[in-house]
Amino acid sequence: MNVGESHSLIINADDFGMNASVNNAILKSIMDGLVTTTTIMVNLEGFEDACVIAEKNRLRDRVGLHINLTQGVPVTAAMKKCPLFCGPEGNYIFRKNEKRIFRLDSECKCLVFNEINAQIRKCRKAGIPIRHADSHNHIHEEPGMMGVVMEVLKKNDIPYLRRVKDMSYHSSFVKRAFRLFYNRMIELNGLSGVDYFGAVDEYLNARNNGFLKNEAVLELMVHPGEVVSGKVTDHCTFENLTDLINGQLSGQRKITYYDLRKARW
Repeated sequence: MNVGESHSLIINADDFGMNASVNNAILKSIMDGLVTTTTIMVNLEGFEDACVIAEKNRLRDRVGLHINLTQGVPVTAAMKKCPLFCGPEGNYIFRKNEKRIFRLDSECKCLVFNEINAQIRKCRKAGIPIRHADSHNHIHEEPGMMGVVMEVLKKNDIPYLRRVKDMSYHSSFVKRAFRLFYNRMIELNGLSGVDYFGAVDEYLNARNNGFLKNEAVLELMVHPGEVVSGKVTDHCTFENLTDLINGQLSGQRKITYYDLRKARW
């Protein structure tokens, strides 16, 4: 058996619904077998187009929610007035690299809960069932967001929340400790379906160095952005995803969160 052949991979395309170019790249990625699932943003220009694509191509069971509290306009009117997340015009302005959310007061918790709840309802009204969730710019990883995100997912019977990256061994002790704690909380809340999460390059490094347990289930994150000469390009890393995944991940078992749920229930 070759290195990594015992692993099962959920390869998720983030940012479905961002715009037509991203939607087309994600569709091609799914059809070409590069990715197995995707997560959708409900408040950007490509949402309706993404829903049509999912319906037309029978992909609705592969679509989760990409919680968005950092780009575009909130779904709920009250959230537009929250100065922590939005500017005077009612657009999201929060940038994770500029400040952190260590705690939310009761009013902000209510606003965040209602906004995420509204995003879930908008997806389901459009025919997207939603079985897994993550977030744009990893906003759900903020310490103050942890409890409210888990609460709203459980209330809506969404069984899986993306873990915090745990395949990189170059982080500080504090970051590693926080990630261990956060992932443990996801597990204790019954929302973890995989053993590890990270980017493709982090997985390859961990796999090749024997850091991962056998029979592990992993989620890998990619960002298809456009199709160039028949190949998909990642709009965050600018990598050629077609060659990367077909080359480095060929022969490995690729599954969806729906497959995982069926297997474990």
